[in-house]
Amino acid sequence: MVLSALDMKQAKNKLILLAGVLLIVPMVPIGCGETAKEGVVSVRATVTDVRPAADGQNVASIKIKIEDGKEIEVRIGEQINQTVWGMPHLQGHRQLGHRIGVKYQETPQGRVAVEFSE
Repeated sequence: MVLSALDMKQAKNKLILLAGVLLIVPMVPIGCGETAKEGVVSVRATVTDVRPAADGQNVASIKIKIEDGKEIEVRIGEQINQTVWGMPHLQGHRQLGHRIGVKYQETPQGRVAVEFSE
């Protein structure tokens, strides 16, 4: 079987994405539906959509499907390190269907993510 240069490049990109996800996997997962501290909700979820910020570089919000099947939108809070949890990382989770831990707070402006984990 002979692979074209495009096939090789796509395989390499998928391998790099998978390696990046696997490097962070050893982080401690958060429990499902627990409240770590007052006003913070912890869930395990599948990323269904990643919405870019106006600058085109950062993420403004994500849509996640939580374990009860409900889909919610969560804005990205200032506490989230977008160098780690940026567009490529979150898109990788969306494409591969890997769940992430999400801690968010309910605010008058909506849900705001305060922490992500693998």
